[in-house]
Amino acid sequence: MAAANSTGTLWCAKPNIPKIEEKNMAKMDRLLSDLHTDESGQGLVEYVLVIALIALGSVATMTTAASSIAQAFTKLNSRLISSIP
Repeated sequence: MAAANSTGTLWCAKPNIPKIEEKNMAKMDRLLSDLHTDESGQGLVEYVLVIALIALGSVATMTTAASSIAQAFTKLNSRLISSIP
């Protein structure tokens, strides 16, 4: 419900909220506050980040190692073929 005062400024009366809705809003505020301050999942996130970094490093290392191993087998293959009469 809006009305204008003597200066023409609009103002709204406070809505009539039943007591049950006020209690529910208080519970919701408390729940959101608790969720905001809860840090129980922080350790899990840190472990996931560490595992992701290890996996990324492993993939990069294995890619380099695979290239080196392929070159070594290519050299070995050419030496074996050249040694056969």
